[in-house]
Amino acid sequence: MRADAPTSPVQNGIDALSCRPDPRTSSRFGVLDQRTLLTGITTGLVTAALWGSWAVISRLGVLGSLSAWDICFLRYLASTIVLAPWLLRRGAVTRAGIMGVSWQGVVVLSVTGGLPYMMMVMIGLGLAPASRHAVFGSGMMPLLTFVLSLLLLGERAGARQLFGTLLTSAGVVLTVFHGVMASASPLGVGDLLFACSAVLWSSYTVASRIYRVKALPAVVILSVSGAIVSTLIYLPVYGLAFLRAPMVEIIGQALYQGIFTGLIATMFYMRTIETLGAARAALFVAFVPPLVTLFAWPILGERPTWFSLAGVALVSIGMIVAVTRR
Repeated sequence: MRADAPTSPVQNGIDALSCRPDPRTSSRFGVLDQRTLLTGITTGLVTAALWGSWAVISRLGVLGSLSAWDICFLRYLASTIVLAPWLLRRGAVTRAGIMGVSWQGVVVLSVTGGLPYMMMVMIGLGLAPASRHAVFGSGMMPLLTFVLSLLLLGERAGARQLFGTLLTSAGVVLTVFHGVMASASPLGVGDLLFACSAVLWSSYTVASRIYRVKALPAVVILSVSGAIVSTLIYLPVYGLAFLRAPMVEIIGQALYQGIFTGLIATMFYMRTIETLGAARAALFVAFVPPLVTLFAWPILGERPTWFSLAGVALVSIGMIVAVTRR
């Protein structure tokens, strides 16, 4: 596609989300103008809602007619089709990298935030309740990101960050203890995969800061790399196995995984970081664990126990304390 080709409303919307942030957004929260503040809060809440329902919808898919590989293939296929015009722009792919990101950065981001992460989560959701992902996935990410930021980015930890990290860790330990003691839902491979996925996504978060990746390049890299790798593995092994599932499930998972969470949620989260700053953007992740637990109750019938609610509460409170300032 030519660089000077007419732009569509969809392209204009994505370009708007990936624009450069206002210099005032790197200042303190109080000096942001009302419009900027409202934009950041809106994108943050949309991100939390989409991420909170993602684990539930994904578990619904793997427990139905689709496998983890089916869902990953549909996710990356759908998102790549939408993003193809931006990838085909003149100068988008060069010898130096993709859309301003070096090839080294492309590989690192693709491994930590792409197909390996997705497969761990999808396989885990087939083995463990979605509410467990709220703690071992979303709950452990801030803790791991905090540690990696100290080691790799040289960020200094304050007392609130340390206290919030302690509360988050207590929530994870409480859930682990309950899983060991409750014979009805013992800990297993699914929980281990959730924990491993948290390590990958935390690494992706730190890597995206190291390589200074913007919203649009981030989703293009994750989507296209995931589509290439999943196609090379999926088609020779499974063929078109996903076509055996009901068309409603195929279209539903493709749209939800590829468009709503693969594109919109990632773009909105990156835009929240650009608007409010990384620390306050991370505050909205605190809404994800309770949303997963609440969504899983009516949709999947996963009724929360007092232990799981207490674990989610500690994780959420710890996350809020760690990312906010007085």
